[in-house]
Amino acid sequence: MKGIARTQKEIEFHDRVAALGCISCRQEGIFNTHVSIHHAHGRTKPGCHMWVLPLCEPHHQDNGTAIARHPYKRRWEAKYGNEDELIRQMWTELGIEFTEPVRVAKPVDRNKPKKLTSAAVEIGVVKLKSMAQKEGDKINRKEKSPAAAKESESSPARPKARIQSRGFDKSSNSKISSRSKIPAPKKQPMSEKQVAYLAERKAASKAYKLKMREEYKEKVELLAKISGA
Repeated sequence: MKGIARTQKEIEFHDRVAALGCISCRQEGIFNTHVSIHHAHGRTKPGCHMWVLPLCEPHHQDNGTAIARHPYKRRWEAKYGNEDELIRQMWTELGIEFTEPVRVAKPVDRNKPKKLTSAAVEIGVVKLKSMAQKEGDKINRKEKSPAAAKESESSPARPKARIQSRGFDKSSNSKISSRSKIPAPKKQPMSEKQVAYLAERKAASKAYKLKMREEYKEKVELLAKISGA
C-alpha cells in the first residue's frame, strides 16, 4: 500500500481508509480493497496524511507507471465528486473528528528589494555603457579643442621634482648609497616556446573579445526587438 505515514496513528488511519475500498469503485457498485493511498494535498504540508483517498490502480495510475490522477483531476472530479468533500465524507463514515489546520499566507516583506529580470539588467547595462561613451566623447572633444591646446602652450612647464639619492654627496668624502651603483638588469631574449605561448595567448584573447562583442550585439538587438514589440 502506497502513501507512507510517519507516526503509528497515521499508519492505523491509512489502514482504516484502505479497508473502505476504492472510492471510485464504490460509486460504480464494486468493493475493491486493492488500493493505494492518494495524498490530495501532497506529503509535506501540515495534516497532509489526513487528506487521503483510497484509490485502486486503474483509478490512480496509468499502466502502473505514470500517475494519471493529477492531469485528469477535473474529469475525475466531474465523474466522482470533489476530492475534499469525499475525504470529509470518509471522516464522517469512520467517525473521525479532524480539525483542519489554518492555512496562513506567507508574510511578504515589502522592504525587501525586488529581483530584477534579465531584461531589466541588460537595459541597465546598455544605459550605463551609453553614459560612459558620452562622457568619453566629451573628454576627447575637450582635449582636441583649440582652446585646450592654447592653454597647454601658454602654461609654463612644471619643473621636475628633484630626486635626492640616499647617502651623501661625493664632495663630502662620504659613502654613497649602494643602490645608485647597481646597474639595471639586461633583458634576456625570449625562447621560442615563450614567443609561441605569448602569440597563442594573444590570439585567444582576441578571439574571446570578438566573441563577447558578437554576444553583446545580439543582446542589444534582442532588447531592441523586445522594446519594439
